[in-house]
This record gives sequence, C-alpha cells and structure tokens, in this order.
Amino acid sequence: MSIGLGTILCEPLGVSLSATNGAGMFFILIGLAVGTVAGLGVVPWLGHLTADVQASTLAMGVRVLGDLIGHIDGADPKLGRALGVVLGVALPGLVCLALIVLAKTGLSVRRVVGVLIIALGIAGFFFLPAGEAVAGLVVSLVITALFWLGSGLLIIAPLVALATALAISSARVLLKGTNHTVARGVRALGTISGFNAVEFWRIALLVVAWSGFVGALLYLFHHPGSGDKV
Repeated sequence: MSIGLGTILCEPLGVSLSATNGAGMFFILIGLAVGTVAGLGVVPWLGHLTADVQASTLAMGVRVLGDLIGHIDGADPKLGRALGVVLGVALPGLVCLALIVLAKTGLSVRRVVGVLIIALGIAGFFFLPAGEAVAGLVVSLVITALFWLGSGLLIIAPLVALATALAISSARVLLKGTNHTVARGVRALGTISGFNAVEFWRIALLVVAWSGFVGALLYLFHHPGSGDKV
C-alpha cells in the first residue's frame, strides 16, 4: 500500500520507486522523521541548534554576496542586499544537496570534502556571531565524522535529517517574516523590481529555499542505495 501511494505521489515528478532499495527507503524515512522533529522544535535543544545553523547559513550568503557586490564601483547597496538574501535562503538547500550527492562518492573524496567542511566551519568565526559560529562548527564536525567513519546508508540518514530540519526551519523563518535580514532583502527586492508585494517575495524566497531540499529528496528517490563505500 505504501509503495502504491509513493508511486502515485512521485511518478508525476518523473521519480520511480520500483527500483527503490528497502533499506535505503528505511533510512530516508528515519531521516525525514528526525529532521521534522528538529525543524519543528519538538526537542528544544535540537530546535535551537537547527535555528542557529539556518541563521548562520543565511547570514553567510548575505554577507559574502553583499560584500562582493559592495566592492563593485557604482553598485547599488540594495542590489547586494537583494541578491544576498536570495543566496542566503538558497544556500542551506544547495549545501544539503551537495552533501547527499557527495555522500555516495568514494571514501577518499569524502575525506577531502570533510577537511574542507571543517575549514568552512572555522571560517564562520570570522564573520558570524559566536552562537551561530559554534553551531556551524558543531554541525561541520559531525558531518566530517560521518564522511570519514560512516559509509553508505549510515551517512544518508543524518544528512536527510539535516536537510529536512533546515527546510522546515527556513519555511518558518520566511513565513513569519520577523527575521530582519530577510525583511531588508525583501524590501530591496521590491525596490529594485518596482513590485512591492511583500508576500509575493516571501513566497518566492521560500520556493528558492526549498529548491535544493526538493532536489536532494528527488536525488535520493532516484539513487536510494548505499552507494560506493570505497
């Protein structure tokens, strides 16, 4: 029955579950369940950690792109804020998609990526608030440990949980509209485009934010197996 429902839901998207590995689906569902609990804040400390990671990735995207555009002579600061918030909301999903794809590569590749992830986590201390930087470093260390010590499905479940938690956290932040960084970016998008519909831009940013998460989920449905363990 569950396979039939999954097929009905996924076939319109071009996803076939006929070749889905049972163990792969089990780990994916476990990750979705844990991520939902974390994203909704059912467990307070997990909810706070998820919110800090989401805030740090948002701030990182806004800061990096905003600074780059700010160094261009004659560039409108509003352009930096607008494009920065687009990158900031997209970054968590894109990172999760990349990590899930990389989790299925060889061990040597995962080890190199793990070192880069730790370096990124440390770099956060140079331009993020202390709490968000610490949360980012903790998550980077956990991901690196998974990449170095885990294999196949043991990596996938935590990454699915991370992606799900960040997707839900992103939706909560964007729909509430209380985040000052997002609010400034939305105003900048409205000013630059001449279309000052706040709700429209918040929904548009939500679509951008979820594109990476949906891509990661579709990738897993297409490649549910454990992947290369070497």
